[in-house]
Amino acid sequence: MEYKILILGYGSIGKRHAKNLISLGIKPIILTKYPDKSKDIHFVDNLNNNGHISHSIIATPTSHHLISLKHVLEKTDCKNFLIEKPVDGSRENSKKILEIKEKFGLNITIGYDMRFLGVFTEIQKYIKYFKHKIRSVKIFAGQYLPEWRPDRNYEESYSAKKVLGGGVDLDLSHELNYMLWIFGNPKKKLFTWREKLSSLNIDTCDFFKGIYHYDKFIVDVELDYYRKSERGMEIIGENQKLIEVDFVNKILRIEDKLIEKPDLFNFNECYIEEIKEFIEIKEQKNITSLEEGTQIFELL
Repeated sequence: MEYKILILGYGSIGKRHAKNLISLGIKPIILTKYPDKSKDIHFVDNLNNNGHISHSIIATPTSHHLISLKHVLEKTDCKNFLIEKPVDGSRENSKKILEIKEKFGLNITIGYDMRFLGVFTEIQKYIKYFKHKIRSVKIFAGQYLPEWRPDRNYEESYSAKKVLGGGVDLDLSHELNYMLWIFGNPKKKLFTWREKLSSLNIDTCDFFKGIYHYDKFIVDVELDYYRKSERGMEIIGENQKLIEVDFVNKILRIEDKLIEKPDLFNFNECYIEEIKEFIEIKEQKNITSLEEGTQIFELL
């Protein structure tokens, strides 16, 4: 298959996707007003006269995802889309994207790259073994927003602005996505809470808490913009910690036994594997469907 891949948006995630496509021998087309001097990229400032587009990656600010999708559909013949997470900044727009998918027969996937970490293969294997023992799960993630993207003023980032679709609940929705992937849909949403608690100069929520009820256990999800960098999961049984994962320090413990496989936490490889599934170089197993991506809004 001949790949002609368009990327909308050339921020940090757009640049990462471009770099990974180049590593796969594909020269991407990038729609941006801010090109650089890379000779491996075809930069454009409009979508007129670009011919056939096989795949599009939407890496614009969250609140622009629906607009970006419509623009590509209006200007190209593209049918395959990877939209960076979350689907959009609102439930209403996510539903509109679903309607567009069905109307035009599109293939739309969502960029929840964490699902491609090798550690999840190990986690899922042990969860099948431990499932009857699980009583509670703690999922947590947070990072001090001013240190998250040190090359730019955090106050100008999309994370800090409601109008751009920011807020820790959407920004760190990877955690809810992998909760659904590993455990399935909860029987009941018991509690959700979001608030601005810190002194950060932002107009978005910097704290989210969600508690979800499954058949035999509870999952507690906590996200924030103000702690020192932490990201992990603890799966608790009776009088024992069954599984402990630290994504920052690349630690996996099974019943207190350290599993020493640092390659299980290769985050850059996640993006490459995601691209391979998106353009169907390999079978789609881990990539998030649009339908799965829209479920996040029900949990929030």
